[in-house]
Amino acid sequence: MSKTDELLRQKHLNDLKKEAVKMSQKGYMNIEDLWSAMERVAENTPVIATVMPGIEEKEFVVEQGASYRQIAQAYAEQVCDIDDKWNLNDTLIQLEHLEKLPPEPNGKSYAEMAEANLVLNAVKKSPEDAKKISTLQLMGAYNYFAGLNNEAADAIKPSLDASVDKYMSGNDTYPPTLYNLHRMNLLHSYIFHSGLYDDEKSEKRLYQAEEKILQDPDLLADPDSIVIPTNTELHLAYHLAKKHKNTEVEKEAARQIAKNKTQDSLIKS
Repeated sequence: MSKTDELLRQKHLNDLKKEAVKMSQKGYMNIEDLWSAMERVAENTPVIATVMPGIEEKEFVVEQGASYRQIAQAYAEQVCDIDDKWNLNDTLIQLEHLEKLPPEPNGKSYAEMAEANLVLNAVKKSPEDAKKISTLQLMGAYNYFAGLNNEAADAIKPSLDASVDKYMSGNDTYPPTLYNLHRMNLLHSYIFHSGLYDDEKSEKRLYQAEEKILQDPDLLADPDSIVIPTNTELHLAYHLAKKHKNTEVEKEAARQIAKNKTQDSLIKS
C-alpha cells in the first residue's frame, strides 16, 4: 500500500469513527464474542470497539454492514499490526502451532484470522521460505481472503498452486489428521474447480490422504490413555472408516461412541 493510499485509508477510518456506535471488549468472554456482537450492531451503523490486546487499550472501527470476517480482518489490520511484527521464523512456529489446534465448529475464530494474515505475510515477503507452509494453511488463507481482498488472494495463489503440485505428486504437504478433513475437501474442491487437475486424479489423491489418516496408530486412543478422542473425532473416524471399508477402525469408533452415550445417560439420570 502506497503512502497516499494509507493516508486515504486513515482518513476514511477517522471519518467512520465520528459516526460509529461505541462498544467495548469488557463484558465479553473472548474476542470472537465481541466480533459477533459487532456484526449484529453493524447491521444498522458503523461500529467502533475498544479492546485490550496487550497492556494498552486500542480501538478499531468497521463500516455499516460489515460481516464477521470483515470485522475480524479490521481487527487484524488496525489492532494486531501483524505486518509490522514480521519475522519468518516466528511466523512458521506460530503457523505450526495453529495447525495443531482443533478448528472452531463454525469456522469463525481468532486463529483463522491470525493464520490467514501470517500466511499472507510469508508469501509476500519470502515466497521461497513460504514453501514450508502446509498446503492446507495456504488453502485456508486463500479462502479467507477470497471474499475480502482479491489482491491478497491473488498474492497467495502462486504459492498455493505450487504446493498443490507438490501434494498431487504424492508428497505429504500437511498433517493427515481427522480435524483436517474439512480443509482437505475444500482443497480438493479448489483443485477441481481451478482446473489444475481433473476430478479422477483429485479423487484418487484424496483417497490416498484419507487412507493415511486411517493408518495412524494413534487415531483412536486406547481407552486407558490420558488422551481420549472427542465425540467429534469418533464420528469423523467412524464415517471415514465406513467409506474406506476399514472395519477395524469402524467397529472401534462405534464401540467408543456407544460407550460415551451410555456414560452420558448415566450422568443425566
